[in-house]
Amino acid sequence: MAAKGGFGQKYSRLLGDGAVLASIPQLKGDLDLTEEGTLQTFVALVVALYSAKPNILTLHMVTGLHSLLVLQPYYTAASFRQALQVHYLSTAALYLSIKTPDLDLDVGREGEGEGEDTIR
Repeated sequence: MAAKGGFGQKYSRLLGDGAVLASIPQLKGDLDLTEEGTLQTFVALVVALYSAKPNILTLHMVTGLHSLLVLQPYYTAASFRQALQVHYLSTAALYLSIKTPDLDLDVGREGEGEGEDTIR
């Protein structure tokens, strides 16, 4: 897939490509991001993506996920699940658009359990 343009254009094209969207596991219903271990892994993946390719788009994935987690008490369970699925889709499309960098899943887990700055 030799897409032209910057990250934003590639990201938009991927979000509009039905074949790409159908191949992402979340859209097949295979993944429940609300499960504790799965959610923690998703958070680690988003942080690792930003660490691998720090730019405004990957930062947006971190801040967007953080806002979902902070606002979780104000969502119904179904709405929260749907919001996580949409964020997962956006993160997956961005990951593909920046050429699938290697991700270090230990990024952000070093201080686990040590205070407010801990990634949950």
